[in-house]
Amino acid sequence: MMSKISSNFDSGRIKVLDESDWSEMRLAILPDREGSDEFMGFHFAATGARGKDCNYTLDHAGKTRWAGGWKNYRIVASYDGTDWFRIPTTFDGSSLKWSHKPERDRVWYAYHAPYREADRFALIARCAARSSDRRCELKPSTPAATKDSVVATGHTKFVRRLFPLVFSI
Repeated sequence: MMSKISSNFDSGRIKVLDESDWSEMRLAILPDREGSDEFMGFHFAATGARGKDCNYTLDHAGKTRWAGGWKNYRIVASYDGTDWFRIPTTFDGSSLKWSHKPERDRVWYAYHAPYREADRFALIARCAARSSDRRCELKPSTPAATKDSVVATGHTKFVRRLFPLVFSI
């Protein structure tokens, strides 16, 4: 089966540079926001990889926001999008690389376990159900926000994009 890399799902983010050979998959991290020159996170799925010796390279990892953080980094992977495990990487100052021989046909890889849309809606439901005297709302955090949102409960504010951030107000 031909290799297939996809990021066309909630929180999916990757640019495929070359997916012609499982042994040399070349990828690039997309900007955090359209028009931004900052980039760090990624999340994608590989389909058809079961039993194959897969080698992935993020070509420009050395130009990311916290490039020093790639040293000894272990990305996360999952076969079901729920249970995640770590895979060691190597970083040469420019590219981040990892190898993996998936046990199943489809595997997700990410910078960290993503905070999915379903998780966000469950959080909103729990927030709203906790107490009638708390305000719970979902609103864009910026005028141009597409994947950004803010949940305000009156006590805590959650800002969500690919990376959930929690802080008190």
